[in-house]
Amino acid sequence: MDTKGKTRPVLFPSEDTLFDEKNRLEAILASMGDGISIQHPDFTIIYQNEASKDMVGDHVGKPCYSAIGGKDTVCPRCPLASTFQDGKTRTSARRQGNQHFEITASPLRDTTGHIIAGIEITRDITERVKYEQQLHSVREELQAIYDASPDMILLHDENGRVQDANDNMLQTYGFSRHEVRGLTLADLSGAGCGAAMALEKISMAMQGLQPDYEWLARRKNGEEFPVEIRLRRLALPSPDNKQKTSVLAIVRDLSERKAAETEKKGLELQLLHAQKMESIGRFAGGLAHDFNNILSAILGYSELALMDAPPDHPLTEPLTIIKQAAEKGADLTRQILTFSRKQVLEPRAVALDSLVTGMIKMLARMMHEDIVIETQTNCAGRKVLADPGQLEQVVMNLAVNAADAMPHGGRLLLRTDELDLRPQALRPGDTIVPGPCVQLTVTDTGTGMAPAITEKIFEPFFTTKVQGKGTGLGLATVYGIVKQHHGAIRVESTPGRGTTFKVMLPVAQDTVRKQAEPRSPLAGGSETILVVDDEPAIQRLVIDILTPLGYTILTATSGQEAIARARATPCVHLLITDVIMPCMGGQKLAARFLAQHPRASVLFMSGYRAEDVGEQNPDVLEPFLQKPITAGTLARKVREVLDSGQ
Repeated sequence: MDTKGKTRPVLFPSEDTLFDEKNRLEAILASMGDGISIQHPDFTIIYQNEASKDMVGDHVGKPCYSAIGGKDTVCPRCPLASTFQDGKTRTSARRQGNQHFEITASPLRDTTGHIIAGIEITRDITERVKYEQQLHSVREELQAIYDASPDMILLHDENGRVQDANDNMLQTYGFSRHEVRGLTLADLSGAGCGAAMALEKISMAMQGLQPDYEWLARRKNGEEFPVEIRLRRLALPSPDNKQKTSVLAIVRDLSERKAAETEKKGLELQLLHAQKMESIGRFAGGLAHDFNNILSAILGYSELALMDAPPDHPLTEPLTIIKQAAEKGADLTRQILTFSRKQVLEPRAVALDSLVTGMIKMLARMMHEDIVIETQTNCAGRKVLADPGQLEQVVMNLAVNAADAMPHGGRLLLRTDELDLRPQALRPGDTIVPGPCVQLTVTDTGTGMAPAITEKIFEPFFTTKVQGKGTGLGLATVYGIVKQHHGAIRVESTPGRGTTFKVMLPVAQDTVRKQAEPRSPLAGGSETILVVDDEPAIQRLVIDILTPLGYTILTATSGQEAIARARATPCVHLLITDVIMPCMGGQKLAARFLAQHPRASVLFMSGYRAEDVGEQNPDVLEPFLQKPITAGTLARKVREVLDSGQ
């Protein structure tokens, strides 16, 4: 009825219109790819489109729970059952064999709002499920790679706060995943690494730049360590389908690399130091060689003059002083030769324990009373092949050096130990072979030394003592003796806390001793001797020593001249030659001389040791006489060689 009380006629669609509408709706439902079925409230299927029939079969007129579910009652968790109860739309998933379906149940109501049926839309989501499974697998693989990365990975927002981190970062920094979220760059940076600079790097990355820089990171416990950081912008989808920009930080711990660089630098410095010491040693050896020629003339002629001068002669005392001064000079050259490892050794099997304990009384007399000397011998009789006199000099020099560092008293410890030297313990320049060794440790409680001093402590003529109180050859001599015995030496010192020297020597494999041969009495002869030396003073000295003993002396200043003199002389019994000479050295001269006089003998002389001038085969320089020479040593050696037929 309208507002004027008149009845409005009800308009009903015609049967043709309803028929057309029904056909149109059925065509639409039939063309849909999702399966659509309509069920009576008692779950009887009253309609299925073609897609539904293809999915589950044609079951119109049958109860859904028996035809499709194969049950006598409504299936558990049936979405349509819940819809019939409360009228709400429900969605659930169902698996049938290898297929996966998504079912959406909605109510169908009459004009009064009562539920007269229910509609189920079934969608085949098998491909989607497979894709989601593949995506999940990829995500798991990526997460495994993310967490297994040897680098630390952090995700920052534009303010530098941590959003996420991989396992390596959590383990390295010491945070849990919950603790690390929200931390700022300042929380993860070491002292002196400002957050403002870090935010600037974050801003650069947000602008699309790729800053790489080194940084000082800080762990949860406060420990700092160096890192290398690479920042990259990362665009990620967010739940609201908007792109979210973050900054990916790839952090690499540089601790091992920095330590390796420091070690490499230290090894380079050690190598340079070893090379410098070798250069100084070669220079010192050459200097001692030339000085020995000079000393030979001084010692030889002073000795000859003293032999001719009566005790009450006015020149006897000055000549004695000259001879003593020359002997001190010879001692100095021996120290230089020891440093340069050119001093002649007389090695034998030496028990280090016995050598150290045997020196205690002597060392005690050399030191003031407020220095306490202690010994700890742990070598159990292990021996080294060494010159005992040289080893005693090592102990004495180290002990005296320690005493000088304790002017107000202290404690001096001499300790011996067995040691299995590992290859990784060697340093550049070491000649010691890894394996069984004995170690002598000399420790004092003195003033100690700064690193700048310990670097130079073995250099000749370097001393920390005031002028006139030290030559700087003591520790240089120790260094040379140790190196000449194929050992190694280390020094550890801290200012105010004392110094420790460690001397390592290889254990003797061959304990055969060199027996000192008895000296022959001074005697002469009538043989002819050819003397070759490019130093006129040495030639003159040899003539003046040997001529009074009855020998016939021929001289030459070079190898070529010597060959000519030997060719012109029918019989030469002995060739005395310097080893190092211009144009033709002593070894080559000896070979050519013996070709002319096969029954003759040869005596080599040099300011160097035989091992140094004949390193490939030093035995070819036997017999050998090292300068400086004296009248007695030369006369005895000449007679010894002639009598033995060498």
